[in-house]
Amino acid sequence: MNLRSRIFHIAIMTLCVLAAGTMTSMAQQMPQRQFDPLSQLKRAINQAGAPELSAQQEIELTTLIKSYRDSLPSEPDDAIEAARDAFNSAILAGDLATAQAQATVLSTLLARLNNARMIALAKSRDRRAGCSQSGGQLDPMIRKYGEERVLNIVGSLAGRSLGGGPGDGPDRGPGGGR
Repeated sequence: MNLRSRIFHIAIMTLCVLAAGTMTSMAQQMPQRQFDPLSQLKRAINQAGAPELSAQQEIELTTLIKSYRDSLPSEPDDAIEAARDAFNSAILAGDLATAQAQATVLSTLLARLNNARMIALAKSRDRRAGCSQSGGQLDPMIRKYGEERVLNIVGSLAGRSLGGGPGDGPDRGPGGGR
């Protein structure tokens, strides 16, 4: 390589290093945003013209959300996974009778799991709605959005809709999900 070519390559490499260093320092200086699990509720309360949540209400709601999420299983149920595998194997083998039997087993297991989730969600929603009601936020929200929408807003605080969850929704039949 001649001298011009070397100088050109060194200049390009230097520019790349400077650009990477600048981008890294800018990324480190950017403020870290913390996720607010109550942001949707706060926005709905504001749009309904209801009083803002008090600091105590925010603490109570955040604690309820955390305890609900902690009560949910973090790993898939082994029995459900085994039933899904057996169902899928029966389908692939063309064994309709076994597939139907496994569909029944899987449906029963999913129903039990969904029932437990719905009970926990109902208890959690009741406490969360009570918290909003004590602060005067619930009635203006119901007037603006209607009861069903308010229930959805309150339910969304837990990160799941009523009856929802991985592998147990209508689009996630006995064969599993996507």
